[in-house]
Amino acid sequence: MGDAFGWSVYIYGDYAIVRAFRDEDNGINSGSAYIFINNDYGNC
Repeated sequence: MGDAFGWSVYIYGDYAIVRAFRDEDNGINSGSAYIFINNDYGNC
């Protein structure tokens, strides 16, 4: 089923937090959150 990356996304100003609730790199049901910050050039 994959990591379910992007199942939910929270945007606040220049920040985006993306949830991957099925990611199990740190154990069963551990999940992950990825934080992206928009820089001055429009890139993350």
